[in-house]
Amino acid sequence: MKYIVSLLMVFVGLANSIAQNINWSQMANTTWHLQGVYDSNGNIIQHSNEELIFHDCKVNSEGIASINFTWDNLPMGGKISGGQMNARRNQFVIFDLPDEKSAEYFLISDWDRVSQNMTIVDQWGLKRIFKCDKTIPLGAGFTADPTPFIKDADEILKLTDKGWDFLEKGNNDQAYTNLLEAARTGEPRANVGLYYMGENGLLKQYNDTDPTTFLYKAANSYNAMALAEVGIIHKRHARWGKAFTALRLSASKGYRFAQIFLGRYIYWGLMNFYHGETGPVEAASMMQAASEGEDGDPEALFWMGVFYHEGYGVEKSSVRSLDCFRRSAEKGSCKAQYFLGNAYYDKSNKLGVDQDYTKAFKYLNDFVNNQNDFWKEYDNNDSEERAAYGLAYRNLSAMYRFGRGCTANSKKAEEMTRLAEQYGNPEAQNIHNWLFGPKN
Repeated sequence: MKYIVSLLMVFVGLANSIAQNINWSQMANTTWHLQGVYDSNGNIIQHSNEELIFHDCKVNSEGIASINFTWDNLPMGGKISGGQMNARRNQFVIFDLPDEKSAEYFLISDWDRVSQNMTIVDQWGLKRIFKCDKTIPLGAGFTADPTPFIKDADEILKLTDKGWDFLEKGNNDQAYTNLLEAARTGEPRANVGLYYMGENGLLKQYNDTDPTTFLYKAANSYNAMALAEVGIIHKRHARWGKAFTALRLSASKGYRFAQIFLGRYIYWGLMNFYHGETGPVEAASMMQAASEGEDGDPEALFWMGVFYHEGYGVEKSSVRSLDCFRRSAEKGSCKAQYFLGNAYYDKSNKLGVDQDYTKAFKYLNDFVNNQNDFWKEYDNNDSEERAAYGLAYRNLSAMYRFGRGCTANSKKAEEMTRLAEQYGNPEAQNIHNWLFGPKN
């Protein structure tokens, strides 16, 4: 996808340079290979082998060039092919979606004649350094055009925030209006918002654009939320290389969703090809980061309980394992509630806790009344979901029948029995093995 550039972020750096305009005709029939991507702090970002190829070029009497180009091997997928670019001095703008008045802007902020490196800066501080396959005598500097093409960055972010607020309130018309206006400038969060609207069938009344178009635009601007979503899409299609790249980039930005998913995938052995012996340590490190603090994610806490229980990437500790499970359950994790409930019910539990029907009843009752989707992160594995609820209802039935951990109630016991039969009635050990047994 494409990366938007605002002149406003680079004017100061360019104002003091002795500059000359780019002769865009010199750019025709050149191929530029990506050397590196850097964030606003100068840190290197993992990237793909992007190629920016300029084809034919025409310059009008006003010095504005029209260039056909191809931008291929984008980090998260997709390819810009045959698009037209209108250029003025060192700026170039891409008009892409035919049904919308959308445009994306770039600024070449630096040119190294010796190395033939060209630096392209985007609105959000992201820098891409490209190297040409041949020598191009374009000069040493550039002239900044004082006329800004796009809205102020703060204004764009305000539009995006309003769009998300309207979306959360169910005002789809206002959400679409605000998000689209911000997305036309390439704002990543606005594109993610439009993607979510499309995924929920809320875009059909406005346009027929494939919602993943918006998602990939945001992901190729290295938006953490979009990167994580793209990673999950690639995972579903078993494109493990791209899934790993997207999730790892997102996780490196501190996005908990990606940290949790990537940590789980490594644990399950799905990323061993990329991690080898370092996989457990990296998985535990990401899961730990997502679980820390008062606002630690309950899902991450559950998996830290698993890791401490097995000594996976961390030193084995039954005390820390149990603490993670308990904190996860208190924060509403279905899996933690389920596992603790069955562990306290069954004295042969793997956690080594003493049998305690009062705690077993509390956790299992919390589990069956939890509104969260128990197996949603397992791609809605219906058979496992039925087995899990079947075991929980079976144990609750026994506790109601014999007054273990609760007041005896024959009617509730019969109700739990019916539900256990409806959802299946697996043995406890089968579920325990599924949660903690060998990974395929």
